[in-house]
Formats: sequence, C-alpha cells, structure tokens
Amino acid sequence: MSSALVEINNKTQIQPYEYQVVIEEHDQDKPRPRPGPSFLDWVIFQEVTLPPRENPKKSRLDRILSPLNSIKAELPGNISVEGLGGIVESAHNVFHSVQRLDFMQAERTLHLHPPEGVSDISKLSRRELERFENELFDLTKYNGFSEYLTAVTWTEEGHTGSITLFKVLFNKQDDTIGIKPVAAMQNVPNPVLVKMRTHEKIQRKLVFVPRDEEAEAFKWKANPSRGPTYVKLGDQNRPLSPMRSSSRSHSRHGRLEDADGVRATIPQFVALMHGNRALLEDTKSTSVSFTRTANGEKLPTVKLVKPPRQSAHEGDSVHVAVLIPDEASWADEEIIWTDDDGLVEFRQRRYWDLIEPAPRPRVRTGGRSKSRGRDKSGARSRSRSRSSHDSRSRSRHHSLNPFS
Repeated sequence: MSSALVEINNKTQIQPYEYQVVIEEHDQDKPRPRPGPSFLDWVIFQEVTLPPRENPKKSRLDRILSPLNSIKAELPGNISVEGLGGIVESAHNVFHSVQRLDFMQAERTLHLHPPEGVSDISKLSRRELERFENELFDLTKYNGFSEYLTAVTWTEEGHTGSITLFKVLFNKQDDTIGIKPVAAMQNVPNPVLVKMRTHEKIQRKLVFVPRDEEAEAFKWKANPSRGPTYVKLGDQNRPLSPMRSSSRSHSRHGRLEDADGVRATIPQFVALMHGNRALLEDTKSTSVSFTRTANGEKLPTVKLVKPPRQSAHEGDSVHVAVLIPDEASWADEEIIWTDDDGLVEFRQRRYWDLIEPAPRPRVRTGGRSKSRGRDKSGARSRSRSRSSHDSRSRSRHHSLNPFS
C-alpha cells in the first residue's frame, strides 16, 4: 500500500492506492516449444525416367580418334581391337565401366516429390530434372554448413544400391522442426556409392556394416558422435500397447531390449531406418514435443504415427552410410524417437551393437555408476565422447533444387 497527493475540490488530499509488483521468470534452461508441422511427413515418391546423358569427353575422343580406326592392335589376353579409338574405348571399359559417367549414359529412374505448384513431376523440364540429379550426387555442399544429408545403402550380395538426399527444416529460431526427402534413386552401381562414402571431401559420416558373415547384426564402422541410446520414459509418458508385456523382455518378435524408444541424432535415426529399407517412403510422425525420461531429463521427442513402408534391399549384408556436413550443429542434437510399441523394430537383437543400453535410474551416491555391456567380447564398449562443433552459421548452402 502506498499513497499519492491528489487534488479534490480545489484541495489537495492524500489518496491511498495499491500496486502490484510482477516478477517475470526467465529460465534459460527451459526448452522452447516448437510448434510446427509433423517432423516426418511424406508419401510415396513419384518416378520419372531420365534419358541417357551424353558424355562430352567421350564424344570429343570419338571425333579425334575416328580417322585412326584403320590401326589394328592386339591387347593382352588375345583381345583384338580395330583402331586407336578401340584401344582407348577398351581401356575405358576396363577401368571406368562402373564410374558415374558410364552410369549416366544409361536410363535412370529418379524419385521425387512434386515441388510446390507442380502436381506431376513428368511436367518438369529435362533441365530441372537433371538439376535434381546433380544435387543428389553433389558432395561439395558438405564442406562447411549445409541443411542437407545424404543416405546411401548397398548390399554385398547385390550389384546396385540406393541414394537419398534429405533436407532438414528449421523455424525462425533455428530449431529443427522436420526433415523431408528431396530426391532419391535406386539401381545405382555399388562402386559409385562406395566412392561417395570414401570421398576425401566427406569428413563427417555415419557408417554401419554387417557384424559377421551371417549378417544377423550390425556394427559401427564410423560414428562422429556418441552412439544412439535406448531410453526409458517417465511413467506418465510411457507408451501403452496391448502388444507389450510387463517385462518387455520377450515377445513374438523374439528377445527385445527393455526400452520405450531410442535417443539419437537425426543422422543416426535416418541411418537406423535404412537398416531394413532401401528408400524411406510413406511415413508420418508428430511434431516436436518435450518429454521427460525416467532419469528426469527433458528432451525433444518425435513419435512415429506411421513408420516408413518396407523397401527391401537386394541382399542381407546391408551397408548404410549417412554423409553429414562438416559444420552442422543440428546434426549433434539428440531427439527421443518413439511410437506406441516403443520402436520394437530397433529393440531387436540386430541393433544391439548400434544402440547403447538405457542408463540406469540415477542413484544419489558418491560413486559413479558403471555402464553395463551386453557382449563379453567387448563389442558394446565404445567411446562415449562427443565431437564438438561451432555454432551453426546462417550462411546456408544455396541448393539448385526448387524445393528450397
């Protein structure tokens, strides 16, 4: 209560008044809500056939060497070719038959979602379609910051694999609010995909391969961040499903890890989803919310409403690689991924060497809790250190694709 001098009837009187002090709380550690679209939300790709591209180098050689075709030569292995042009062509086939230029000289099927304002991708010009294809195989955007990541898959039994370019979506506060595929292609020769994975321009990548000849489990070959972790949610957030038993150790799927979901970065979860799928199609999830784990941590959470449809690989010995930009802090953000069944697919034994066990509930003692290992061979004991990266730059890569 306070007072003030107020003039009433030409006389100054003391008039009491009340006031309130409003204190605004600013909790810098409190997560900012991220209202927005579904984090994952796309349907089946549309397909379009690309005609063979002309190899300008080969065309130039043809013009230069055509007058010399009268020459005859014997190559090792009793191979006879007519003309110097034939010799060069034979060497080209031996050493470069599986490289990208030769691949481009055949018809290819490009998978796309129609850009805004286009209902049928077959209406796009050849030039626009080739821009998508160039972007799909381009690696220069991963030198520095980029909003993109590329997933490539192949098998040891097959001769070809798949490639998909994804774009990460942000709100005005630079929070990640989604991811969508830009372009994809199947029947890509394995050597082309392996070359992309091992290219010197790629400094950050996730790679997992079959653990043994039986291909019954995966193991990491490269992982720049700490591995994904199984997670248990607080009681009020745990998935409820009649398919789940109280112990959750055995089910019709076989033995399962005791967890409600997986804690992983976007590149890690994209890699996991490709373990059983050549392409990710026809999927939907919730938008980003925040959920508390059994240990009391509050983390961004995405719940799958519809997992991607099945898209079989050519064989069982699957290799998966996800190419990541050098300076993308969004690639280090951990998200809880779950569904009504606690992601049964990834709790199966096949993924146990890719995903760390859920941490035990915190106990207030002076000692440190030791992380348990599942495999006596030590396959589970991996480094938990996380690589640090500078804050994300606002100068984003300007892609050629018209989705931007």
